[in-house]
Amino acid sequence: MIRPYLEKCVFGFLDEIEVGGDWTKENLLAYLGELQKKPAQPSASEKAIRESSDAKRAARKNHELFFRYLGALYYTETTLVAPG
Repeated sequence: MIRPYLEKCVFGFLDEIEVGGDWTKENLLAYLGELQKKPAQPSASEKAIRESSDAKRAARKNHELFFRYLGALYYTETTLVAPG
């Protein structure tokens, strides 16, 4: 139930990336240059950390949650491909 929300938070930026067409080194550098020009918008977790009364603790808890999510994701993915 929470997995789709976490996936959107962690990997949502990938929705903006287009991979179709002919990519060259020049196209990639132009694309990355355009990304740098965009104003950085803090994520919801960045906002929560910055607005927290104890930012260090909030950041640590956020990272713990992120790594737990990655661990669970890795475990579920590996069990799907493990020889049975």
